[in-house]
Amino acid sequence: MKNRNDNYAVLFDLDDTLIDRNRMFRNWATDFMIAHSVSDETFIKDAIEDLVRFERRGATPRDEVFSHFVIKLEQAGQKILTEEIAQSYEKDYRRYTVVFDDTMDTLCALKNGGYRLGIITNGRTVLQSEKIKR
Repeated sequence: MKNRNDNYAVLFDLDDTLIDRNRMFRNWATDFMIAHSVSDETFIKDAIEDLVRFERRGATPRDEVFSHFVIKLEQAGQKILTEEIAQSYEKDYRRYTVVFDDTMDTLCALKNGGYRLGIITNGRTVLQSEKIKR
């Protein structure tokens, strides 16, 4: 017998709907600072808050965010090139993928209810595909 929801689909945006992009960015940036000998917890917290405001949930171009990050690191006495931050972002950022607390339960309930699920995203295919796999 066919489930009555088989003809329905629920589509989700990926970042900031299923995946907590804000927490990903915060965690990556914090670990980057710590890995580069920034140890003042208050400075890190304030710098991360400033970076989050500056990057506006991904609306600010990455090269501008990375340049702003360089300034923050200089304030902490660290000389890091924008290219090093960009390389870390490209290499490490995806491993910080974290879903919102209720994401998996919601997706399972919908799937078990017979709904088809889909994701719509405007991010780069390689980056978004790796996030989905995690």
